[in-house]
Amino acid sequence: MITRKLHAHKGMRRIKTSPTPGPLTERRGLLQLHLLATEKENLQKKHNWLCSQLEHTEHRLAEIIQEMHAIEQRMEPPERPRLHSATQTRPVLRKTHLTY
Repeated sequence: MITRKLHAHKGMRRIKTSPTPGPLTERRGLLQLHLLATEKENLQKKHNWLCSQLEHTEHRLAEIIQEMHAIEQRMEPPERPRLHSATQTRPVLRKTHLTY
Protein backbone atom coordinates (compact mmCIF):
# COMPACT_ATOMS: atom_id res chain seq x y z
CA MET A 1 0.00 0.00 0.00
CA ILE A 2 1.33 3.42 -0.96
CA THR A 3 1.03 6.02 1.77
CA ARG A 4 0.81 9.72 1.04
CA LYS A 5 1.95 12.59 3.18
CA LEU A 6 -0.49 15.22 4.38
CA HIS A 7 0.70 17.89 1.91
CA ALA A 8 0.19 15.49 -1.02
CA HIS A 9 -3.58 15.57 -0.53
CA LYS A 10 -5.58 18.18 -2.41
CA GLY A 11 -7.58 19.18 0.62
CA MET A 12 -8.44 18.37 4.17
CA ARG A 13 -11.62 16.61 3.05
CA ARG A 14 -9.65 13.84 1.39
CA ILE A 15 -8.27 12.72 4.73
CA LYS A 16 -10.37 9.96 6.15
CA THR A 17 -12.13 11.31 9.22
CA SER A 18 -14.69 8.56 9.64
CA PRO A 19 -13.99 6.14 12.43
CA THR A 20 -11.93 3.17 11.41
CA PRO A 21 -12.53 -0.29 12.73
CA GLY A 22 -11.13 -0.81 16.13
CA PRO A 23 -11.09 1.19 19.32
CA LEU A 24 -11.01 4.97 19.17
CA THR A 25 -7.64 5.86 20.56
CA GLU A 26 -6.74 9.21 22.00
CA ARG A 27 -4.52 9.92 19.00
CA ARG A 28 -7.28 9.20 16.47
CA GLY A 29 -9.81 11.21 18.46
CA LEU A 30 -7.52 14.22 18.70
CA LEU A 31 -6.80 14.06 14.98
CA GLN A 32 -10.50 13.94 14.14
CA LEU A 33 -11.24 16.81 16.52
CA HIS A 34 -8.44 18.88 15.00
CA LEU A 35 -9.59 18.24 11.44
CA LEU A 36 -13.21 19.02 12.24
CA ALA A 37 -12.25 22.18 14.13
CA THR A 38 -10.15 23.34 11.18
CA GLU A 39 -12.98 22.72 8.72
CA LYS A 40 -15.44 24.47 11.07
CA GLU A 41 -13.17 27.52 11.27
CA ASN A 42 -12.80 27.66 7.48
CA LEU A 43 -16.55 27.39 6.99
CA GLN A 44 -17.19 30.16 9.53
CA LYS A 45 -14.75 32.43 7.69
CA LYS A 46 -16.47 31.63 4.40
CA HIS A 47 -19.89 32.29 5.95
CA ASN A 48 -18.77 35.68 7.29
CA TRP A 49 -17.32 36.61 3.89
CA LEU A 50 -20.52 35.61 2.09
CA CYS A 51 -22.63 37.61 4.56
CA SER A 52 -20.49 40.71 4.00
CA GLN A 53 -20.71 40.23 0.22
CA LEU A 54 -24.50 39.92 0.44
CA GLU A 55 -24.71 43.05 2.58
CA HIS A 56 -22.48 44.97 0.15
CA THR A 57 -24.55 43.78 -2.83
CA GLU A 58 -27.84 44.80 -1.22
CA HIS A 59 -26.41 48.21 -0.33
CA ARG A 60 -25.17 48.77 -3.89
CA LEU A 61 -28.54 47.69 -5.35
CA ALA A 62 -30.30 50.22 -3.12
CA GLU A 63 -27.90 52.95 -4.30
CA ILE A 64 -28.54 52.05 -7.95
CA ILE A 65 -32.32 52.12 -7.49
CA GLN A 66 -32.12 55.49 -5.74
CA GLU A 67 -29.88 56.93 -8.48
CA MET A 68 -32.16 55.62 -11.24
CA HIS A 69 -35.16 57.21 -9.52
CA ALA A 70 -33.32 60.55 -9.21
CA ILE A 71 -32.38 60.48 -12.91
CA GLU A 72 -35.96 59.69 -13.91
CA GLN A 73 -37.15 62.65 -11.83
CA ARG A 74 -34.69 65.03 -13.52
CA MET A 75 -35.49 63.89 -17.05
CA GLU A 76 -37.98 65.94 -19.01
CA PRO A 77 -41.19 64.18 -19.88
CA PRO A 78 -41.40 63.06 -23.49
CA GLU A 79 -42.83 65.66 -25.81
CA ARG A 80 -46.38 65.17 -26.90
CA PRO A 81 -47.22 65.64 -30.54
CA ARG A 82 -48.49 69.15 -31.15
CA LEU A 83 -52.07 69.54 -32.10
CA HIS A 84 -52.72 71.53 -35.24
CA SER A 85 -54.10 74.98 -34.71
CA ALA A 86 -57.69 75.71 -35.65
CA THR A 87 -56.66 77.77 -38.69
CA GLN A 88 -54.69 75.00 -40.28
CA THR A 89 -56.68 71.81 -40.43
CA ARG A 90 -54.74 70.05 -43.19
CA PRO A 91 -51.01 69.90 -43.68
CA VAL A 92 -49.68 71.66 -46.73
CA LEU A 93 -48.62 69.22 -49.41
CA ARG A 94 -45.74 70.19 -51.58
CA LYS A 95 -45.85 69.02 -55.13
CA THR A 96 -42.73 67.79 -56.77
CA HIS A 97 -42.50 67.38 -60.51
CA LEU A 98 -40.06 64.84 -61.74
CA THR A 99 -38.83 64.95 -65.31
CA TYR A 100 -37.07 62.11 -66.97
